[in-house]
Amino acid sequence: MASTTVPSPRAPGRRWPLAEKRRIVERTLRASASIQAIAQEQGIHPTSLSHWRTLYRAGKLDMPPTSLVRDAMARATFLPVSIAPAKPLENAVSCRKARYA
Repeated sequence: MASTTVPSPRAPGRRWPLAEKRRIVERTLRASASIQAIAQEQGIHPTSLSHWRTLYRAGKLDMPPTSLVRDAMARATFLPVSIAPAKPLENAVSCRKARYA
């Protein structure tokens, strides 16, 4: 009797060593870096690379973030925001459907 093998619907994902993930993520931290371009160069989906960046910032890629990340995080600040009061509409037209009894 012949045996039949059924191909897997998708190939198994590539396993990246933590040191390699760290190296790729650190390239994305440079000022002119493009996550999209770096991901494409490395054959990684941009979403995966963004996830690695999150892990990196949390110190979960084997080592704590480098001084490059610590410096970037130290410079990050919130910008002040104010919300202006709403202005009354002068020539507003109602778009509600009229109800007839």
